[in-house]
Amino acid sequence: MLATTFQIASITQTPITPFEIEVHNEIRDILQNLQDVRSSFEHDYVLDFADPSEPHGAQIVEYITPAEKEEDEDSFEYEECIVDDEDGKVDLSYKRKAVEFWKSGKKARRTLTSVQNSFHKVKSLQQLYRWEASVEKGGTNADKFTFITEYVLQKFEEACDRKSIVHDMNLRLWALEAKEQVDLPEFKASKWWI
Repeated sequence: MLATTFQIASITQTPITPFEIEVHNEIRDILQNLQDVRSSFEHDYVLDFADPSEPHGAQIVEYITPAEKEEDEDSFEYEECIVDDEDGKVDLSYKRKAVEFWKSGKKARRTLTSVQNSFHKVKSLQQLYRWEASVEKGGTNADKFTFITEYVLQKFEEACDRKSIVHDMNLRLWALEAKEQVDLPEFKASKWWI
């Protein structure tokens, strides 16, 4: 081995070509640029709310199924648009109580004025018929999405109170649990929903 080492050391060097000089200079420039460039990455794994002192509410996302869209197009009727003072948002329990009260007459349904005296958000008979259909279906899709969102938010807050780590997969599983409680088969807790 010693002889081999001395033989390698005695090999004469070949002249340096212009191509080798060019490659050397390019490699040197790349390495100097890498040393000069400084990058820093920050990772923030905190889910912030707008105002932590206020209770958190759900955001309503309206989704219309293709069947509902067809049904709406087939049975379109012009009617007066009446918006109540809550921007048209009436929760399902209020609708259910109003419809039950309306149907609770001994011989026939109660009159619109008697229903309006007890339930001030009721504006027309057409609205009561829509609410009746909505209650029979278990609420509108907006009601169902609101339930899913509130359910996931409640589970998230419980996990935060326990100081548990919450991952995207947890949010998806909670959303699918809530989906099973309401009849909304087309809902998928995709990465876009989160």
